[in-house]
Amino acid sequence: MFNNPGKEKRIIKNIKSEGPTIASHSSLTMPATTRSRRSSQSPSASSPSVSRSRSRSRSRSRSVKSAPSPSKSKAKKKTSDEGPTTSGGHRIDDFKPPAVKDIVKGLLKPSPWLIFPSDSGSLCGFFDFVPLHLRVGPWFFLAPVFLLAYALSIFYLKPPLNLPDTSPVLYTFPHLFSGVAALNGLHVLHLILSKAGPAPLCTFTIWSWTILTTRSILTFLTPYTSSPSLHLLSSSLRFPSLVAATVTFFIWNLLLAPIFYTFFMKDPSSKKKFLTWNTQYHMIHIHALNYPIAMVTCVLTCSNVKFTEGDLWISLFVLFLYSCLYLLILDRIGVHLYPVFSPRSKFSVLGWCAVFGLYYGTFKGWNYFIESGVTSRVGSFFKW
Repeated sequence: MFNNPGKEKRIIKNIKSEGPTIASHSSLTMPATTRSRRSSQSPSASSPSVSRSRSRSRSRSRSVKSAPSPSKSKAKKKTSDEGPTTSGGHRIDDFKPPAVKDIVKGLLKPSPWLIFPSDSGSLCGFFDFVPLHLRVGPWFFLAPVFLLAYALSIFYLKPPLNLPDTSPVLYTFPHLFSGVAALNGLHVLHLILSKAGPAPLCTFTIWSWTILTTRSILTFLTPYTSSPSLHLLSSSLRFPSLVAATVTFFIWNLLLAPIFYTFFMKDPSSKKKFLTWNTQYHMIHIHALNYPIAMVTCVLTCSNVKFTEGDLWISLFVLFLYSCLYLLILDRIGVHLYPVFSPRSKFSVLGWCAVFGLYYGTFKGWNYFIESGVTSRVGSFFKW
């Protein structure tokens, strides 16, 4: 075929070396069936160089697809850095309550117990960190018995409400401190509610802070009026303010916060976010400064006035109202703020008894300090 055998060998060698390039270019113009037949028959299609080039191109395409855009990654980082999150990835500060009309419709129906069963007892997934058996299922059999006994005792063991008047004298330290405490309480409530809406009002912490703020407002106003109802309302909130602040201070700082930090925050990042969230300005007020404020306004500025059985009954009645809210409404919509007090737990009654013990211990303890004169000696520094 060729007159020059050497030239023939060079042409054949060039064809073999350029085979993959020719095949790749021919595949752009051939029909699909022809390309597949040629690729299956051509030995160059399975050569190592072609395989390596194809694997490199596939890896580059995968890396391009998987690389997130800078704007999305920045947005994700910004969201995750603000406040603690639940196990489902939801930020606690982003919690949005459902529509009131939907809750009311569900509460009017006795069954099913869970108003939003699709959430599996975790409203919008914000309470996924709570174990499922504490969110869904029947209550522990002693829980309804305990609540029924509690309700009957509240209504049938009511003592006489002979509450002493604890109104301060105009422009004295107790009067002025009540005004400062009232303004500070309203400021903290504004910070919380303007950021998170009305949802925090369902927590016992904000419940107790609201009672303490209301008591401070009434105490500040009583010197300006002789209305018996205003004076009685101010006196009736004296012990409920003190005991609610006591329960919040000790249960949150010594029980709930350590449990959340140790068992529910699984990684160092979540633990750091929880600490940052728990040490915010308003959180320090409602979990730490609430107790000193309550001691000054409810004990040290009226240090010679003992608490009566009527004070204890009013505080237990206020606690009963919150128990109804938590167990009969929040539990049904999937809000589990305090898993250790879940009615589905075998230890629920023990936890509730511990709260009752804390109420009664606060009542007896402060009366002991008042009778022994300790509060009078300390309170003398606040009487000017």
